[in-house]
Amino acid sequence: MPNLQATISNQLTATAAQTTLSIQELVTTMKAQGMADDAIRQTLLNDLNSGGQLFGSFRNKLKNTVRNGVQLSSNNKVNEKYKKEKIERVRWVAVSKGKACVDCIERDGQIYTLEELEVIGLPGSGFSVCQGNCKCEYVAEDYKGENLDKPLENLDKKQNVTFRNMAGKHDSITDSDKWLNKNLTLKYSSLKNLDLKNRNKLNKTFKKHLDNNAKIDLNNISIRNLPQSIAASANRRKGLIINSNVFVSKIAKERYKKSVKSGWFPRGSKGFETTISHELGHSLSFKHIDLKGKKIIVKSPIGKKLKDLHSEYTKDLISKRKNWDKNWLKSGKSKQDKSTYWKSFKGNESELYEEIFGRDFISQYGSTDIMEWIAEAYSMAYHTPNPSKYALQVRRLLDG
Repeated sequence: MPNLQATISNQLTATAAQTTLSIQELVTTMKAQGMADDAIRQTLLNDLNSGGQLFGSFRNKLKNTVRNGVQLSSNNKVNEKYKKEKIERVRWVAVSKGKACVDCIERDGQIYTLEELEVIGLPGSGFSVCQGNCKCEYVAEDYKGENLDKPLENLDKKQNVTFRNMAGKHDSITDSDKWLNKNLTLKYSSLKNLDLKNRNKLNKTFKKHLDNNAKIDLNNISIRNLPQSIAASANRRKGLIINSNVFVSKIAKERYKKSVKSGWFPRGSKGFETTISHELGHSLSFKHIDLKGKKIIVKSPIGKKLKDLHSEYTKDLISKRKNWDKNWLKSGKSKQDKSTYWKSFKGNESELYEEIFGRDFISQYGSTDIMEWIAEAYSMAYHTPNPSKYALQVRRLLDG
């Protein structure tokens, strides 16, 4: 068995580290928005005292760790007893009164050696959809105790298909659609031309946002045959339209990869998932800020912060570009040398942008206008490892 103390210690360390990163991100955002240190301190204290998003989540994770520790301790004792009695094979029993998750249902009645069970995951170890809430047990293979030899009742896999953690795990289009309509409270959806693989990707992407407390406010999602240049589109009527051709076309997928390498899309972009997050960025931003021609229309205090953040980003990139040019000439190289150097990055311009602007560069597509910049930044915050600090601030403003 894994060392119980080390396991719980690692869980506590991970929880503390996640909370620390969240606090650092929030403090960075508040400072960037001009908040004084006293105001920042008071905001954090209010969150602590009220059990807000930061510290409330921390407390809940601690409770889950303690509860999980009890489960692991119980597993430890059972294993020690079985080994002492020289019981080598055990049977998995799902005992959650009709509420077992699909992962546990699949294991119900299966026979494992103790070694196999430790490798694939014990009850409550986190391998399953139900995570630390697991109430399953494992008994000696030939044990015929009370109730355990009777068929489990009401363990229909379909009753669990709308659980949030089921996103991306459905094996039928019907179940996938049930999850989508339940978790997004849609009034209408029509995904008839989207295959199950991409439906699961779609749900996983939505789950990623919901887990970050994003306030997704869509009324409908539909699939249409659109021009190749349009992968998806969010409108101001709370609708999301997905181009069925783009995500099943190998040519389109290769074109997307090239666009990432060229810097047109953010580093780390993943095609379908990234595109959906981009459109969610649009959907969430429309109520705060918009464009009328070239005029920026600010609709809320958050919209004002987004506009100011975009201006800060633009000035930052201009400054970095000037410094790069200055250092280039200072090194004794000519403008012609610079032109040749730039051409050497053809097809891999993203590497050049990172050299000049660092990891804070969003994308060339984001340079189109402020609305595309917001959507690109929002998507980057969800899908790019070590995203731009501006991307993190955009996500914080849109998700709340």
